[in-house]
Amino acid sequence: PAKAGPKKGARRTAPTSHPLYINMLRGHSDTIHDMDLDQSGKLLATASGDGTVRTWFIKDMDKGKDIKYTRIPLDNIPTSVSISPDGKAVAVLLPSDNSVAIYRLGKKAGDEATCVLTIRNIKGDLKDVAISPTGRFIMVSTIATTVYIYTLKGELLHVLDTAQINNGQVSISPCNDMVAASGFTPEVHLWAVQFGKSATSNVFQQVRSAMDLSGHKSGIYSFSFSG
Repeated sequence: PAKAGPKKGARRTAPTSHPLYINMLRGHSDTIHDMDLDQSGKLLATASGDGTVRTWFIKDMDKGKDIKYTRIPLDNIPTSVSISPDGKAVAVLLPSDNSVAIYRLGKKAGDEATCVLTIRNIKGDLKDVAISPTGRFIMVSTIATTVYIYTLKGELLHVLDTAQINNGQVSISPCNDMVAASGFTPEVHLWAVQFGKSATSNVFQQVRSAMDLSGHKSGIYSFSFSG
């Protein structure tokens, strides 16, 4: 006979018999929709259907021990999260409110996170968010074919049409020069984001088509740049 599943509310256990297993992140009370790891490998951000984002301090992770975290309560359900390269901020996608919120994190686990920017009234049903490695801009995609590029001050820099019927994932290259999107069609589209230097700052110039990666025979659900 089939084994009965775990009781509702029961503490889940992990496959600790595997030699590479380290630990399990516990604490969310609903589905985890998305997660993102910072470039240093010290922080992991998760977005959950319980209406919270958590940033886990995984650098101190020991086998079997509870992991310290910062909990960010939200008024809406987050479906995507992106952590800044320096681990000091997270971008949270809130589709039911058509907005993206940027939170500045405290210096240690448990410190209160502060909302420093909310980009509101973004047109379309929102799908994904990503922060550039330099923290210069963020990408926000819709379920349809639109991708918005904003500064971290909320200024709209550019609007892309991916022509993919439906968008999937968006991502920004580690070199900060390329943005990419996948979706319903069997390609990954890449664009170059170009900035020029002024006397005081880097000035946005343009976004131009760079290349398409083709070869798959169906839609591409996910992809990743190497470091």
